[in-house]
Amino acid sequence: MAHVMMADDDDIILEVFSDAFRRAGHSVGMLTNGLEVLEALAERSADLLVLDCTMPEKTGIEVLRELRTSSRHYLLPIMMLTARNSRNDRELALNSSADLYYTKDVDPDWFVFQAEELMASKGRRMTAEPPRATTRRAQMRFC
Repeated sequence: MAHVMMADDDDIILEVFSDAFRRAGHSVGMLTNGLEVLEALAERSADLLVLDCTMPEKTGIEVLRELRTSSRHYLLPIMMLTARNSRNDRELALNSSADLYYTKDVDPDWFVFQAEELMASKGRRMTAEPPRATTRRAQMRFC
């Protein structure tokens, strides 16, 4: 069982996706803005963070960039779940070191499956030797 933190200012999205994670046996903390994410991670660790790009206080991209420069959270698996579907938005998130990027029309159960795959691969990367001459983009999936 993993602990997932989800941040979105849309209550319906939080409910739908957190229900999918719970059905898969995971615990879920639900947050509504970027500042809450940083405060929550200062108090409790997470196995996965799911961020919306557009939130009050701090955007998902701002939170992502801050976490990727943190010695404590730089390896935390982070998925973006957003309504923003432009190529520029995807590239901005992925260039800011998001692990995966999905739009909110993705099937919640498929999203959870991809999250579990990401957590498993991140777990292996955190304990294994670094891969030779691979790029992050080759490991990413676009939906």
